Amino acid sequence: MHSSNTAREAILEAIREARRLEGPPIRDDAIITYTWDAKPAAHILYITLLHAGLRTTLAHAALASVHILPYRETGTVIAYTSSDRDVRVVNVAMAASALGLEAYVVGPEMHPAVEETLDQTGAKRITVPGEYPLMTMMVASLLWRPRLLGAREERVRSEVEALPEALEWVESRYSREIELASKGGYEGLLYTPSIEAAALYHSMLTGTPARPLDEVARARPSSRYLAYIAGVDEHNYRDLLLKASLGQVKIDKVIVDTDPVTLNIYGAMIASLALGRVL
Repeated sequence: MHSSNTAREAILEAIREARRLEGPPIRDDAIITYTWDAKPAAHILYITLLHAGLRTTLAHAALASVHILPYRETGTVIAYTSSDRDVRVVNVAMAASALGLEAYVVGPEMHPAVEETLDQTGAKRITVPGEYPLMTMMVASLLWRPRLLGAREERVRSEVEALPEALEWVESRYSREIELASKGGYEGLLYTPSIEAAALYHSMLTGTPARPLDEVARARPSSRYLAYIAGVDEHNYRDLLLKASLGQVKIDKVIVDTDPVTLNIYGAMIASLALGRVL
């Protein structure tokens, strides 16, 4: 996709596809794994579970299959992938099967041989359709969230139900941030922890490396970065941002100050609208 109009249409299509997907059962002690090109979706589900008060683990599929699953006796395994031949997600499914854990593999349809192997492990497939699987998985992860604690549930539920309408709000409210994100010439992307999914999504769109904002302390004078900053994280990074400014490091900020559960979707919308592409 190469324009904001076509990006807008693609985001709306991804929302429609996500609403058709039936999600995995969300239980306490869930283990969420991912391969790199699907981490933004896994990260969103992880944040929603934390805010629902559930115990959960987020780990790369290779790490989970070797260091986590062999030592766990409970917990549903939810594995995200965007690849058509993902050996790592197969290994997660095999490890879960050996331990008798229920596993769900979320991602586009893979090569028939891979699908056959997954079927033999007993893993359940949530096959993601459409041309924009990553955005679809990110939206779906938000839709699958368990009920949040406290009075926020009603407000967040209303936000999520209105995602198609929210796209216009993002274009208006974050027009300055969209303009900044559309510029090239950045040495890299930076992000605070709560908005990692949106920054990684931008990185995948452009190939620009994304690193934690903490690393700005090592940035060269006169270098220029685009930083995705969650409003809930901003107070934790004032010292580093001030130090960077004094060190003549230029940081253009995309500050998304919404509920932590929804901010990564809005950040990904900003990136797609800015760059005219959807994954």
